[in-house]
Amino acid sequence: KGNRVLSRVALQGRMGLQGIRYDPSSRRALAVYADGKKSVRLIGVEGSKDAPIGGDLGKEIAGALAVSGGVAAVPLVAENALAVVDLASGRLRGKAKTGIAPFGVALNRAGTVAYVTNWGGRVPRPGDVTAPTGLAKDADQVVVDARGIASTGTVTRIDLEKMAETASIAVGLHPTAVLLD
Repeated sequence: KGNRVLSRVALQGRMGLQGIRYDPSSRRALAVYADGKKSVRLIGVEGSKDAPIGGDLGKEIAGALAVSGGVAAVPLVAENALAVVDLASGRLRGKAKTGIAPFGVALNRAGTVAYVTNWGGRVPRPGDVTAPTGLAKDADQVVVDARGIASTGTVTRIDLEKMAETASIAVGLHPTAVLLD
């Protein structure tokens, strides 16, 4: 109400892409970031104090996390996976495979189903024309058109109880934010 800073928390690393959400059940902010060792971390922030949740979730960079039904879901962009953390126990529940370069995620109210946007689209099939996403030797291969430009974008539906993909939905290029109505 007073339009002023109430507290600050210093992180030793870099924030995830759109890496902060509020958890109404615990009344704290949650944030994802990559620490100095390039490990993705989730923290709970209350006032000027922060506490780690779920341990080391993945590597390099996190997408836009979602919170619902007592879970936090964190897209792991460099791993093509979604990390799911149980907020009550503070433990990593597991990881589920996504499409290439997951970015955004939306959860159903119960926290049992996730929809994940994939910047790089679907995983290539035999016979697809592909190109690497970067210069690293282990860079993902993405499906490209005749000009060499990424040509797919997908949303992956994941059953969080089984940590398994139940559908891959073709959408326009480079999908980012997603909301569940």
